Amino acid sequence: MPAALARRCVEITSRPDDVAPDPYAGSGTTLSAAQALGRRWIGVELKPEFVRLIERRLQGGRSRRRVGSWSRAGGSCIFSPVAGAR
Repeated sequence: MPAALARRCVEITSRPDDVAPDPYAGSGTTLSAAQALGRRWIGVELKPEFVRLIERRLQGGRSRRRVGSWSRAGGSCIFSPVAGAR
């Protein structure tokens, strides 16, 4: 997805400090747009290589810690810089 499109979608469907969910995070374009717009985000991605890509992409933003963690149920990866927030 083009970054400009992801940014526009996040911008028109949320407000600053809202949570932007992405159940199919892929390379993290939507999560990156959400972070740039001041939204909190939660993403789900099955492929570990995409999780590593997302981690690298988001290092330039607010989060400097590892964001990926594997759940035991279904092998899906759930990651968020705001885990446990509100």
